Amino acid sequence: MALLTLTQYKALRGITSTDDDTQLTAIIAAVEAEIKGICGYDSDEDLPSALQLTACDMVDHQLLENSGIKSQSLEGASVTYESSYSQKILDALNRYRRIRYV
Repeated sequence: MALLTLTQYKALRGITSTDDDTQLTAIIAAVEAEIKGICGYDSDEDLPSALQLTACDMVDHQLLENSGIKSQSLEGASVTYESSYSQKILDALNRYRRIRYV
């Protein structure tokens, strides 16, 4: 079962438009795969539902990262790019990370 569906994401974020549904669906699938990789879950395993809001935050991050811009200033022509997930997201993922022995 999917951790987060398009319908759930849009409801949690108050989105009613269907303009970005294709992009959101792809990002949601990629985020779920990324969570499984980070936390050590097999591709066919279900993730804990407690990670649903973290998945929403990761989708939000990916939407912003697509532009690559974290902040910018006009006169100084300065642009800062986001390169990683916030510590809040990383902490949430670490709570569900499985230890793998090789």
